[in-house]
Amino acid sequence: MTTLRISRSSQAVVLAVMLTALASATTAAGSGKGVDDAPFVAGEVWSGQYVCSQGLTQMRLHIVSVEGVQIRAIWEFNHPPSGAAGRFWMNGTYEPTTRSLHLHPQQWIVRPDNYVMCDLVGTVAPDGRVYSGQVTNCSSACTWFRLVRPGVGQ
Repeated sequence: MTTLRISRSSQAVVLAVMLTALASATTAAGSGKGVDDAPFVAGEVWSGQYVCSQGLTQMRLHIVSVEGVQIRAIWEFNHPPSGAAGRFWMNGTYEPTTRSLHLHPQQWIVRPDNYVMCDLVGTVAPDGRVYSGQVTNCSSACTWFRLVRPGVGQ
Protein backbone atom coordinates (compact mmCIF):
# COMPACT_ATOMS: atom_id res chain seq x y z
CA MET A 1 0.00 0.00 0.00
CA THR A 2 1.33 3.42 -1.00
CA THR A 3 0.97 6.26 1.49
CA LEU A 4 0.44 9.77 0.15
CA ARG A 5 2.18 12.40 2.23
CA ILE A 6 0.64 15.89 2.28
CA SER A 7 2.26 18.79 4.05
CA ARG A 8 0.43 20.48 6.92
CA SER A 9 -0.08 23.63 4.85
CA SER A 10 -1.60 21.58 2.01
CA GLN A 11 -3.84 19.79 4.51
CA ALA A 12 -5.03 23.17 5.78
CA VAL A 13 -5.82 24.33 2.23
CA VAL A 14 -7.76 21.13 1.46
CA LEU A 15 -9.68 21.45 4.73
CA ALA A 16 -10.47 25.12 4.03
CA VAL A 17 -11.78 24.26 0.53
CA MET A 18 -13.94 21.45 1.92
CA LEU A 19 -15.37 23.68 4.68
CA THR A 20 -16.09 26.47 2.20
CA ALA A 21 -17.93 24.04 -0.10
CA LEU A 22 -19.93 22.68 2.84
CA ALA A 23 -20.82 26.19 4.04
CA SER A 24 -21.93 27.21 0.53
CA ALA A 25 -24.13 24.13 0.18
CA THR A 26 -25.66 24.70 3.63
CA THR A 27 -26.31 28.39 2.90
CA ALA A 28 -27.92 27.58 -0.45
CA ALA A 29 -30.13 24.91 1.09
CA GLY A 30 -31.11 27.14 4.01
CA SER A 31 -31.89 30.14 1.85
CA GLY A 32 -33.95 28.24 -0.68
CA LYS A 33 -31.52 29.46 -3.33
CA GLY A 34 -30.67 26.64 -5.67
CA VAL A 35 -31.05 25.78 -9.31
CA ASP A 36 -34.66 24.63 -8.92
CA ASP A 37 -35.49 26.34 -5.63
CA ALA A 38 -37.07 29.68 -4.86
CA PRO A 39 -35.31 32.53 -6.70
CA PHE A 40 -35.88 34.75 -3.67
CA VAL A 41 -33.34 35.63 -0.99
CA ALA A 42 -34.10 36.94 2.48
CA GLY A 43 -33.26 40.63 2.65
CA GLU A 44 -34.01 41.37 -1.01
CA VAL A 45 -36.51 44.07 -1.92
CA TRP A 46 -38.25 43.58 -5.29
CA SER A 47 -39.70 46.80 -6.75
CA GLY A 48 -42.44 47.55 -9.23
CA GLN A 49 -46.08 48.46 -9.71
CA TYR A 50 -49.60 47.11 -9.57
CA VAL A 51 -53.01 48.32 -10.74
CA CYS A 52 -56.22 48.43 -8.69
CA SER A 53 -59.20 50.79 -8.61
CA GLN A 54 -57.05 53.68 -7.33
CA GLY A 55 -54.84 53.39 -10.44
CA LEU A 56 -51.19 52.60 -10.96
CA THR A 57 -49.53 52.12 -7.58
CA GLN A 58 -45.88 51.73 -6.63
CA MET A 59 -45.01 48.61 -4.66
CA ARG A 60 -42.09 46.85 -3.05
CA LEU A 61 -41.94 43.25 -1.88
CA HIS A 62 -39.56 42.81 1.05
CA ILE A 63 -38.41 39.16 1.26
CA VAL A 64 -38.19 38.56 5.00
CA SER A 65 -37.44 34.83 5.10
CA VAL A 66 -37.01 31.89 2.76
CA GLU A 67 -37.20 28.39 4.19
CA GLY A 68 -37.04 25.90 1.34
CA VAL A 69 -39.95 26.97 -0.86
CA GLN A 70 -41.81 28.82 1.94
CA ILE A 71 -41.63 32.60 1.53
CA ARG A 72 -42.47 35.27 4.13
CA ALA A 73 -42.64 38.82 2.82
CA ILE A 74 -43.99 42.31 3.38
CA TRP A 75 -45.99 44.02 0.61
CA GLU A 76 -45.37 47.76 0.79
CA PHE A 77 -47.30 50.14 -1.44
CA ASN A 78 -47.44 53.84 -2.19
CA HIS A 79 -50.02 55.65 -4.32
CA PRO A 80 -48.45 59.09 -4.99
CA PRO A 81 -51.58 60.86 -6.34
CA SER A 82 -53.54 60.21 -3.12
CA GLY A 83 -50.63 59.96 -0.71
CA ALA A 84 -51.91 56.59 0.53
CA ALA A 85 -49.22 54.19 1.72
CA GLY A 86 -49.27 50.96 3.67
CA ARG A 87 -47.79 47.53 4.19
CA PHE A 88 -48.79 44.07 5.34
CA TRP A 89 -47.35 40.62 5.99
CA MET A 90 -47.67 37.86 3.39
CA ASN A 91 -46.86 34.12 3.32
CA GLY A 92 -46.61 31.87 0.33
CA THR A 93 -45.17 28.82 -1.36
CA TYR A 94 -42.95 28.83 -4.42
CA GLU A 95 -43.56 25.98 -6.90
CA PRO A 96 -40.25 25.32 -8.69
CA THR A 97 -41.73 23.21 -11.52
CA THR A 98 -44.02 26.03 -12.67
CA ARG A 99 -41.88 28.90 -11.28
CA SER A 100 -45.05 30.20 -9.59
CA LEU A 101 -45.46 31.95 -6.26
CA HIS A 102 -48.85 32.54 -4.62
CA LEU A 103 -48.57 34.98 -1.71
CA HIS A 104 -51.47 35.28 0.76
CA PRO A 105 -52.02 38.35 2.98
CA GLN A 106 -51.67 37.80 6.73
CA GLN A 107 -51.78 40.97 8.82
CA TRP A 108 -51.64 44.73 8.37
CA ILE A 109 -48.58 46.60 9.58
CA VAL A 110 -49.80 50.02 8.37
CA ARG A 111 -53.31 50.27 6.91
CA PRO A 112 -54.52 53.36 5.07
CA ASP A 113 -58.25 54.09 4.91
CA ASN A 114 -60.21 52.31 2.18
CA TYR A 115 -57.49 49.75 1.35
CA VAL A 116 -57.77 45.96 1.59
CA MET A 117 -55.18 43.21 1.50
CA CYS A 118 -54.91 41.11 -1.68
CA ASP A 119 -53.11 37.99 -2.91
CA LEU A 120 -50.30 38.01 -5.45
CA VAL A 121 -50.45 35.13 -7.93
CA GLY A 122 -47.60 35.12 -10.39
CA THR A 123 -44.60 33.50 -11.98
CA VAL A 124 -40.91 34.22 -11.99
CA ALA A 125 -39.30 34.74 -15.40
CA PRO A 126 -36.83 32.03 -16.46
CA ASP A 127 -33.89 34.38 -15.83
CA GLY A 128 -35.17 35.01 -12.26
CA ARG A 129 -35.26 38.78 -12.71
CA VAL A 130 -39.03 39.46 -12.87
CA TYR A 131 -41.98 38.24 -10.76
CA SER A 132 -45.31 39.19 -12.36
CA GLY A 133 -48.94 38.14 -12.46
CA GLN A 134 -52.35 38.99 -11.04
CA VAL A 135 -53.55 40.78 -7.90
CA THR A 136 -56.47 38.65 -6.66
CA ASN A 137 -58.89 37.89 -3.83
CA CYS A 138 -59.75 41.43 -2.86
CA SER A 139 -62.82 43.60 -3.27
CA SER A 140 -60.93 46.21 -5.29
CA ALA A 141 -60.90 46.11 -9.08
CA CYS A 142 -57.31 44.87 -9.27
CA THR A 143 -55.52 43.49 -12.28
CA TRP A 144 -51.78 42.98 -12.72
CA PHE A 145 -48.50 43.45 -10.87
CA ARG A 146 -44.87 43.41 -11.98
CA LEU A 147 -41.82 43.32 -9.71
CA VAL A 148 -38.14 43.26 -10.61
CA ARG A 149 -35.27 41.82 -8.59
CA PRO A 150 -32.87 44.29 -6.94
CA GLY A 151 -30.29 45.69 -9.33
CA VAL A 152 -32.47 45.17 -12.42
CA GLY A 153 -33.99 48.13 -14.29
CA GLN A 154 -37.77 48.56 -14.37
